[in-house]
Amino acid sequence: MRKFNKKLRDYWKFKARKKSLRKKYNNKCELCGSNILTTVHHKIPVRDIKILYQLNTYDKLKNCKLLWDINWLTLLCNKCHNEIDKACYTRITHEFHQEYALNFKK
Repeated sequence: MRKFNKKLRDYWKFKARKKSLRKKYNNKCELCGSNILTTVHHKIPVRDIKILYQLNTYDKLKNCKLLWDINWLTLLCNKCHNEIDKACYTRITHEFHQEYALNFKK
């Protein structure tokens, strides 16, 4: 999965969304307001999108609409991003994915 993540960060859609998010949030973390090392955060983790939609190739993954939908992305500083990711690993449930992700068209 890490090889997909690196390729996705280099993909033009990712760069365009990152630019849009920086403008939308004035290059500040949506949670704490920090402007230090802001990064794009997928509200549904990429690994889960990959599993839910059985996206086993880079081309399938990069063409998934959910991955690029601005409503499912936010801008976070590294500290908040790490905290959110830790929480996601322990709190996001299968029901959450069924309710939000599976009903979203690819």
